Amino acid sequence: MNQKYILFAIFMPILVVPLLSLVIQLAFGQEEVPEFLNRRVAVWQLFYKLMVSAFIVGAVVTGVIFYVCFRYSENNKHNKFPATKEDAKH
Repeated sequence: MNQKYILFAIFMPILVVPLLSLVIQLAFGQEEVPEFLNRRVAVWQLFYKLMVSAFIVGAVVTGVIFYVCFRYSENNKHNKFPATKEDAKH
């Protein structure tokens, strides 16, 4: 694989995460605040929203890892090379 794409794949998340945190902070800053704001409730609400999204992302990443591991494992018959030329014909 080209070295530029590898560097892009490594550094892109490092650049995107601070940008996303800024956007999320601005989006939550636009909410209308009542006269009395219970900070503990607001913090737990934000924590709950972020944990739900973290579990969803974690589940998707875990599923992709399992798929790649089982799809390209050595025990998969589709990944084995034929032992002889006769086996390759069948």
